[in-house]
Amino acid sequence: MSFFQLGLVLIKIIMNRQALFLAFNAKTNKLLKNGEAPLYMRIIVAKERIENSLSRSINPNLWDENRQRARGNSEEAIILNNFIDTCRNKVYEYQLYLERNNKPVTARGLMNLFTLGVEKKRVSFLQFCKDEIDKMEKLIGIDMAAATIKKYNITLKLFKLFLKTQGKTELYIDEIDAQIIPNFIFFLKSERKCQHNTVVKYIRNMAKIIRNGIKAGLIEEREERLNLSMNVVKTIPIYLTKDELNSIIEKDFGVERINQVKDIFIFCCFTGLAFVDVKSLKKEHLEKDNDGYMWIRKKRTKTGVGAHIPLLKAALKIIDKYSHLNSEYLLPVPSNQKMNGYLKEISDICNINKKLTTHCARHTFATTVTLANKVSMESVSKMLGHTDIRMTKHYAQILDSTVQEEMSRLKNIWE
Repeated sequence: MSFFQLGLVLIKIIMNRQALFLAFNAKTNKLLKNGEAPLYMRIIVAKERIENSLSRSINPNLWDENRQRARGNSEEAIILNNFIDTCRNKVYEYQLYLERNNKPVTARGLMNLFTLGVEKKRVSFLQFCKDEIDKMEKLIGIDMAAATIKKYNITLKLFKLFLKTQGKTELYIDEIDAQIIPNFIFFLKSERKCQHNTVVKYIRNMAKIIRNGIKAGLIEEREERLNLSMNVVKTIPIYLTKDELNSIIEKDFGVERINQVKDIFIFCCFTGLAFVDVKSLKKEHLEKDNDGYMWIRKKRTKTGVGAHIPLLKAALKIIDKYSHLNSEYLLPVPSNQKMNGYLKEISDICNINKKLTTHCARHTFATTVTLANKVSMESVSKMLGHTDIRMTKHYAQILDSTVQEEMSRLKNIWE
């Protein structure tokens, strides 16, 4: 700011300044038990008058009512007068603080500032979210996956859109209350048309950031009052039957880009790899054992748990088909968005009334390819890279073929 601009600011402050009167008074009519008079400070702005105790007292005989100071040069008088001067200067500093920040100067406001101090700078919750995500980003490849950071950024983007519907472009940490999360949930479901389990993922991301704010002492509200918990609803995974899978395998779509996506999808159906893992699959992840079997040995990007998958003929055939590629990656995997777009074309052409995604391929591997063919739960869990076998059991519970086979055995017994 130039001297000229500073001068204009000071002129504006002086012209708009409210008359401020300060008075210090020893209450000689309200003596304490020790016989001293309590000292009070009075602030008057316009017609508003506020008076508060200064938690000091003085011998009534030493108080000069006209000068509003202690008489004499004793050590006690000097200390008290210095204290009065400090109080006076503080009030004037707070007056200037309010004026510079275009805030109203009132007697109550000045007394509050004098009692509590200058208000803390409000912390932007949106900036806090960004800072937390930036910290996570530095852990990519250590404790975090790049895809996870992307999901946190999407969550923050959606939260900003939610704030706009509330007429806000900013939210401060001291504004976090018990209604923020429920209102965000309502926005995601009503405005963004998100499914329940998708909403759960966004809320869990936001909850983690809020909990970090609580740990940092920035959010004073108790965690249990902020409605941070939200549970997923169990869903039935979409997978292909043997006939549906074969209809895709046997179909030549006549378009290279669709045939490539078909190959990637079939490869995932016979390996159980998630999209991010098949996209990052390299030659170094292939390993031949002592018996000549080829394996994929790769840590899952999502969990860091190793997936160990013996390659079936169908998967080996696809690897061989693209072995000519001059790339560090084994297969020509497009973006997830393009992949899912082409898979919709494939489902339409093959008359499959299911939403095909790369995750549908993973479900198909777990059900139709392995569990339905008597591969043990433990082996499937190891190949999928599950952290808990209960995740694998979820697939076994949905297989009609298993139920039918087991009931057929009962039929032979009872008929």
